[in-house]
Amino acid sequence: MKTTGKARKLFFSLMIVSLILVMPVQVSAKSKTAKKALKAYNQMLSQTRIYVVPANAVFGNEGVFESTYAAAMRSLRSYDLDSIGYHLTYEDGEYYTDEGITLKYSKPAAVEFAVAYIDNNNVPELILHRKASKGCECAWVFTYKKGKIVRVKGQGTQKYQFRSSISGYYKKKGIFAYRMLEDDTGTLYLRLKGTKEKTLNCWKSDLGYYMIKGDQVSKSAFQRYLRNKTAGKKYTKIKWYANTPGNRKKHLR
Repeated sequence: MKTTGKARKLFFSLMIVSLILVMPVQVSAKSKTAKKALKAYNQMLSQTRIYVVPANAVFGNEGVFESTYAAAMRSLRSYDLDSIGYHLTYEDGEYYTDEGITLKYSKPAAVEFAVAYIDNNNVPELILHRKASKGCECAWVFTYKKGKIVRVKGQGTQKYQFRSSISGYYKKKGIFAYRMLEDDTGTLYLRLKGTKEKTLNCWKSDLGYYMIKGDQVSKSAFQRYLRNKTAGKKYTKIKWYANTPGNRKKHLR
C-alpha cells in the first residue's frame, strides 16, 4: 500500500505531538527530587543552629593538643589564623577516620553555602563553608538521598577539618577539589560516590609539585591524569553565598 504525502505528514505530526506530551513528564520526574532537595537545604540553612564544625575536635599548636573546642574558639578570635600552626585531632585519637565524628553547630551568619551538581543524578549537592574569620575554616558536602539530607563521608573532608575548604568541581563527573590549608597547602581531588567520597590518588601542592598514587610527577603528567579522570570536563569554581534569606530564596529554588 502506497503512503501519500498527506499521510506521511500526519504520521510525523502525531509523532511530534507524542514526544511533546511525554517530555514534560520526564523532565518533571527528574526535577521533582531536585526541588525537594533544594527545599530541604533551605530549611536546613534557615535553622538557628547549622552543624558544620566537628564537635569532638581538640585543638593545639605544634602537636600539643591542650585546648578543648570551646576554649580554642575563644582564644582564636584574637589570632591571625595565617600566622599560627594550629592542628586538629579527635578525642578518640583517630585522625584519619570518620568514626564517631559529630558536628558542632555554627550560627547561620557564620556559614556560607554553594549548590553544585557534582555527580550525575540531576540532584544538587549542598556545600557548607565556615570562614577562618569565624574561628575555624572548614567545609562539608551534603547530598540528598531517600528524602533526607546526608553528610558525605570518606577520605577527604574527614581528614582535614581545620583550615580547609572546597574550591571547585567537575560538573556531573562526580569529582571535586578539596583544599587543604595546613602546612603544605594544596588540593586533593575526590570522587563522590553516592554518600561517600573516595580519593583520586592525585594531589597538587601549592609549593609547585604534583603527586599521583604517592609518586611525584610532572605537571603535564598530572594534568593528563586528571583530564582522563574528568573526561576533559571544564572545572567549575565554587561560588559561595552568605547564608541570608535573600540568597537562600534566590539560589535554593
